[in-house]
Amino acid sequence: MKYNIFNLPSYVKFNEYIPSRGGARYVNTTYLYRADGTKLKKQYSYKDGPNLYLATKITEYIDGFQYERNATLANPNASSLLKFLPTSEGYYDFQNNTYIYNYVDHLGNTRISFKREGNIAVIVKISDYYAFGLKHNTTIDSSDGNYKYEYNGKEIQEELDMYDYGARFYMPDLGRWGVVDPLAEVTPHLSPYHYGNNNPIMYNDPTG
Repeated sequence: MKYNIFNLPSYVKFNEYIPSRGGARYVNTTYLYRADGTKLKKQYSYKDGPNLYLATKITEYIDGFQYERNATLANPNASSLLKFLPTSEGYYDFQNNTYIYNYVDHLGNTRISFKREGNIAVIVKISDYYAFGLKHNTTIDSSDGNYKYEYNGKEIQEELDMYDYGARFYMPDLGRWGVVDPLAEVTPHLSPYHYGNNNPIMYNDPTG
């Protein structure tokens, strides 16, 4: 894993080769950021199709709007599609032309997502978490998987199993950050990798 000057991941290499016309490559994820550290683009190169050739999934983040395209050997010039726009109460799913409402708890965790069908609220997804953010149960999930903002309302990086908080990436299976706290001197009695003062039921870390 390589980091940029903001100590944010810029390149992640996985120990797996992909056949491609330009020679074998590793499965990898790359990130592009603005000068202030705001994420602009994620590019995930992976194996696709019966021959497992190189394919690339590109996610673009533009002022809340989220676009995605999949470039494969069969369709290398695929167009970007607008997936959704987040709002204060949920998000609008452009792929299904549906508004999804999110019910969140006191820590901002997305617990229930539902949509309106006539005069009825139809549950789309239910999620539960362990205290430090690892998901332990999803009793209902009829979503298309485009919306990935879950624990604390942060986006899960499915390739890494880490949440992106902006300033740092968080590992819910360990309950620790991937890099040192840039303000570690504020809490010298705690590990610079600690999350939420080691009390995730009461505290969260909105920006990392």
